[in-house]
Amino acid sequence: MASAYEHRLRTNLAKQKKRGGWIGRVFWVGLILPFLVMIVAAMFPGVFRWVFLALAVLGAIAVFKPMPRLNLGQRASAISLLYVCAIGAACGFAVKTEAELLMLKSQDPDAYLAYLKDFSDDKYDDALKELRPEQYQALIKSRVAQREQTARQKSFVKSDEKQAAECISSWDGSLPALKSLVKRNLRNPKSFKHIETGYTVGNDGHSVVGMRYRAENGFGGMTVGNVVARMRNDNCSFEVIASD
Repeated sequence: MASAYEHRLRTNLAKQKKRGGWIGRVFWVGLILPFLVMIVAAMFPGVFRWVFLALAVLGAIAVFKPMPRLNLGQRASAISLLYVCAIGAACGFAVKTEAELLMLKSQDPDAYLAYLKDFSDDKYDDALKELRPEQYQALIKSRVAQREQTARQKSFVKSDEKQAAECISSWDGSLPALKSLVKRNLRNPKSFKHIETGYTVGNDGHSVVGMRYRAENGFGGMTVGNVVARMRNDNCSFEVIASD
């Protein structure tokens, strides 16, 4: 019995070790190693793009023809090498060397600018200023106008919020004119009880105001009602758009 138990125990430990080894390998090959390879390929594209390409080709060959002398006797190892090095080669060819950039700049300035626009905003601005000064000035004016427009919108929103807040009573948080209108149209105005009022400020100078109240219904019992109005922020005038 002891020997059988020890055998099962060793088998389970071996399976756990193998499973843990595969998890670590997948994490290393699938995430960490490709990330490190991309960094190296981006920093030194001129050399490592060809190194990674050659290793990727070697891995592709080893998938179909194992190479035990190069530790590529198992297909999983060959696929891992192919996967990682293909990522490195692709990254290396995507990033251009300084010599390639200078050649592209002289041969096709538009393609050079398009490449810099995708990879480096600072270098793109400098190159655009040098190669296309008129476009650079237009770009700067556009950015300034966009910033000014954003600042104006923020200012308008703050102004609208302030105006809308001034329309709301600081005593009970209601819109007084709306509360008066609802009370006048009740069967028993004296039964009106304000519950709460909320509002949402829009970007068009208006706010949507919602009020909840309690009042006596036609049967003499108390019921809860709701009314929604669209209010002008500058003068607090409103129109009722929904009620129940």
